[in-house]
Amino acid sequence: MHLVIKILSQFRNWAAQLILLGKMWHLSEEVCGALVISLYREGHDALTGELFRSSARQADVAEELLLVAMTRLSKHLHESPDYKRKVARVKEYLLDKLHVLQQEASSLPEVSSPIFAF
Repeated sequence: MHLVIKILSQFRNWAAQLILLGKMWHLSEEVCGALVISLYREGHDALTGELFRSSARQADVAEELLLVAMTRLSKHLHESPDYKRKVARVKEYLLDKLHVLQQEASSLPEVSSPIFAF
């Protein structure tokens, strides 16, 4: 437990220094967004939540985080010994979830993003 507290303290110190540097260069939001994406990409979700919630660039970062989530899912599926069974379950789950969200999605504004061009 002591090690976790020490690592968390070191992370917060480095994050504060990065954000301060970003403010000095008038890039604080860009630094914060890059830090959030980088930490999520490396699997440090617990450390990143507070930083993401305080970011003014949530909409910009969200698209990158969607790609991180898709990459994690792909890794989880492809490294599994029962790959085909898991893919079938994920496909069924995603289709069910998309169907449930269909009503909610109809009230959203139109999105023109390259990530959705499939």
